[in-house]
Amino acid sequence: MPIILEFLFVLFAIVSCGIGTLMLLAPRRYPKVYEGFLHENVMRRQHTERDRILAIRTQGLIAVATGSFFGLFVWALH
Repeated sequence: MPIILEFLFVLFAIVSCGIGTLMLLAPRRYPKVYEGFLHENVMRRQHTERDRILAIRTQGLIAVATGSFFGLFVWALH
C-alpha cells in the first residue's frame, strides 16, 4: 500500500476515533464539531433531549468502531 494511502487511512482513523470519543463522553458539549458527523434526519426524529443524547452517543460509537477498523486495516497491512 502506498505511504500516502496509509497516511490518509491513519489520519481518518485518528479523527474518527477522536470525534467518536468526544461524542460518547460529552454528547452535548461540542455541537459545532459534531454537525458534520451527525445524520440530520436521525436527529430530526428525536423528540426528547434524552433521545437526542442517545442518538449522538450511538453515532459516536459507530465513529469509534469505524476509526478502529481503519487503524486495524493499516496495522494489518503493515
